[in-house]
Amino acid sequence: MSKHILSSVIIKLQANRKIKYACILIAISSFICFTTQAQELEITGRVTSKTDGNPLPRINVSVKGTDVTTTTDARGSYVIRANPRGSLIFSGSGVTTMEEPVKNRKLINVAMEPVKIEAKVDQLIVLIPGNAPWKSTGLVLQPKDKIEFKATGNVCFNEYDVPYSCVGPKGYAPDHPNPAQAYINDYLGTDYAYCDDPKMGWAHACLIAKDRNGTFYVGSDLTITGRNGPLEIGINDCTFTGTGQYDNSGQFSVVIKVTRGAPWNGN
Repeated sequence: MSKHILSSVIIKLQANRKIKYACILIAISSFICFTTQAQELEITGRVTSKTDGNPLPRINVSVKGTDVTTTTDARGSYVIRANPRGSLIFSGSGVTTMEEPVKNRKLINVAMEPVKIEAKVDQLIVLIPGNAPWKSTGLVLQPKDKIEFKATGNVCFNEYDVPYSCVGPKGYAPDHPNPAQAYINDYLGTDYAYCDDPKMGWAHACLIAKDRNGTFYVGSDLTITGRNGPLEIGINDCTFTGTGQYDNSGQFSVVIKVTRGAPWNGN
C-alpha cells in the first residue's frame, strides 16, 4: 500500500471517529436536557401580606439563578416551573425580598413583610410678629404628614382696646371676664375680625395657617393631617396697614413638628 493511500485511510478513520464523538455528545446533551425538563415541577401558590393577610398583586416570582420569572395576579396567585432542588425569589415594591427553597413542593404559599419605613421628623420654631399677616415656614406638606403646632405669646392692639388689648394664639384675652368671647364678636365693630372666614367663628388675632387646601385655625395647640403644599402661618386680622391706629405689637412663637413617612390614625 502506498503512503498516499495509507494517509487517506487514516484521515477517513479520524473523521469518522470525530463524527462518532460528536453524535455521542449530542445524545448526552439531549439526554441531560430531557432529564432536566422531566425533573422540573409546576409550582403554584399565593402571595399575601404578613401584616393583614391580604393578597399581594404584581409581586415578581423568579427561579434563582435563571431567567425564569412571573408575576402574581390580582388575587396574589402565581404559576411557575422550577427544579425541585431550586429556590424561588419573591420581590416587589413595598415588601422585603425573600427566598423560598422549593424542596420538591408543588404548592408554595408565602406571606411577605412590608418594608419598614423610618419616620422622618422636621421641627422648627417660627416667630410671627403681631403686625405680619403671613409668614412662610419653608415647610412643604404632604397629605399623610402628621403636623403638630404648639404656640405661645401675645399680640396686642392699640390704645383703643385697653384694658383687654392683648390676646393669646386662640384670640382670647386671658384677663377678660369671658375670654372665649372677648374678640369673637369684635367683628361687629371697626376692627374687622374674622378676616379670613366669618363662618368659622375664629376670634380676632388668633393664630391661623394656610396651604394649598386653604386656610385653617391653629390656635395654641393643634395636631392635624391631610394638609398639602407650602405652609404659611399668620394672624387672623385684616386691619394690617403697616401704619395707622390698628397696627399690632407683640408676637407668637410657634413650634411646628412634622412627622413624615409614618402611619398615623389621628382624626
